[in-house]
Amino acid sequence: MEDITYDEGFKRFFAYKALLAITLKALVPEYKDSTIEDIRDKYIQGDIESSRDQDKIVSAGAGVEDGNVKYDIKFDALLPESTKDHMRVIINIEGQKSTSSLGYDLATRGIYYACNMISSEYGTIFSRSEYEKLEKVYSIWISMSPTNKEKGSIVRYKIVEENPTNDYRNKKENYDKLEVIILNLGEIDEEANINYNEKKVSRYLTKVFTETTDAEEAIEELRSEFGIDLPESAKEDLKNMCNLSEALIARSTEAGREAGLQEGAEQNKIDNALRLIANGKLSLEDIASCVDLPLEKVQELAAKKSA
Repeated sequence: MEDITYDEGFKRFFAYKALLAITLKALVPEYKDSTIEDIRDKYIQGDIESSRDQDKIVSAGAGVEDGNVKYDIKFDALLPESTKDHMRVIINIEGQKSTSSLGYDLATRGIYYACNMISSEYGTIFSRSEYEKLEKVYSIWISMSPTNKEKGSIVRYKIVEENPTNDYRNKKENYDKLEVIILNLGEIDEEANINYNEKKVSRYLTKVFTETTDAEEAIEELRSEFGIDLPESAKEDLKNMCNLSEALIARSTEAGREAGLQEGAEQNKIDNALRLIANGKLSLEDIASCVDLPLEKVQELAAKKSA
């Protein structure tokens, strides 16, 4: 296996238009009635990496810089039902390996990324005060290690209109300019109120990014479930991603085992200290020395026992 990082593996996986297409069909409403082939071949825009690799877009390499934000994946996609003023949406896809150590909520970061994409339209999509030309942006986050409560969910954050004063309603196209989607990988409840394509792509990405899935099985599932035959370069990247996921799971399992052993050893010391305290034949200092615990901890245990 080529020596690449998990983050780089994610970017390479989503560099292929076919894999972007199944994600857009499932998660972006504008493409729900389009075929995967049309999304891949007609709608997804981007500079082609080379004439021999027509399935890959160049803007998904080491990251796309835009202002103060470095995106994993960013590209334009033409709308199936375009108008004179609105021809495309701008898509950002990000991978988040873990959320447990973040000092912020993922939704908040997603909103920041989406707002940055909105502001970057000035000078490219529109200029001066031509705000009516503003195109909608999507920031899609694939969360690989969500909390137990979040697992197997698709959460959307978007702009909605509220007018409690009268029945006036603005046109949705005037304010529906931003949406953040967080796909929390994990087993989906069969009763979940999501559509078939959402369930299908969530299950597939869960297999690739969080389970020990055989690469050949993942390639075959793309063919049987989505009708996608990957080029050889994409198959190699998919194999790398499956291997990286398996290695990550193995490391996590080993870390958990070691943590469990350490926790068990610590509890064993506490149990021994409590027995010696109950016996009453040794001083607390001697007990601390015997069981290899700090004196303060033994004193705390003794105080609780006598309370």
